[in-house]
Amino acid sequence: FPNLDISVVGFTLPSVQLPPMVHPSQLGYEKHHGSKLEYDELSIDFIVDELLKNWKEIYAAMYNNAPADEYTTKKDLEEFDATVIVYSSHNNKIATVRFFNCVLTSLGQIQFQTDAQETDVLRSNLTLQYSYYLVE
Repeated sequence: FPNLDISVVGFTLPSVQLPPMVHPSQLGYEKHHGSKLEYDELSIDFIVDELLKNWKEIYAAMYNNAPADEYTTKKDLEEFDATVIVYSSHNNKIATVRFFNCVLTSLGQIQFQTDAQETDVLRSNLTLQYSYYLVE
């Protein structure tokens, strides 16, 4: 799904940590700046289109690349890059966040309701792990 386009209704810019390196010394343990950043997962809430096309495309990618059983192996999902463009309340672009080497880890549920008073927009959630991100 190289050109998948989803309407994001919410996401949280994931936190990033730089765990310290700990070295023994004569006075106990010394802590120094770590050498590798660690990132939390990216969770995106999105609008599911009317024909469920975007949700089904993500589901198919996960399903087609998952092992059928514990004895079968399939290639891992290909890594991909993802871009989230953030707009202000006046629809002005304020930031572009690029996530590199993404891997799908979770696709959320869709709740269908027959007793809704109004036309509800279907929503779901997508969770990704990635190597790093840049904010431009």
